[in-house]
Amino acid sequence: MEPTRNNRGVAHENGAIESPHGHLESAVTDALLMRGSGDFVDLATYRAFIDEIAARKNRRNAAGIDAERATLRPLLQLRTTLVTSQLPVARWHQTINDPTYADAILDRLVHNAHRLELEGESMRRPATPTAA
Repeated sequence: MEPTRNNRGVAHENGAIESPHGHLESAVTDALLMRGSGDFVDLATYRAFIDEIAARKNRRNAAGIDAERATLRPLLQLRTTLVTSQLPVARWHQTINDPTYADAILDRLVHNAHRLELEGESMRRPATPTAA
């Protein structure tokens, strides 16, 4: 597997990156037409509908995805990512406001992480001037 980079101004590269999104969008449109309605009982039913379409498209690419996953997974142990936040991790769920996204984000950030939670006054605050 050779890593590649998307270069600005090179149209065929941009199309190669955005094209799969267009294919998924077309598949969703086609499936809605075949279903006969875009109405869903609830959000969970709609999500299941979309998940099935995405899973169907991904089955064709499963071998490639598995090969990439096997190659990329060890990189998690080799690279360092530093994330800083003034918001405590315990408050991320209420801030992100979508439990699925919050779980996915926290799982990726916190898994195998070393966390340092600092307490006390901010070091950025200017010291109060002392009377002379």
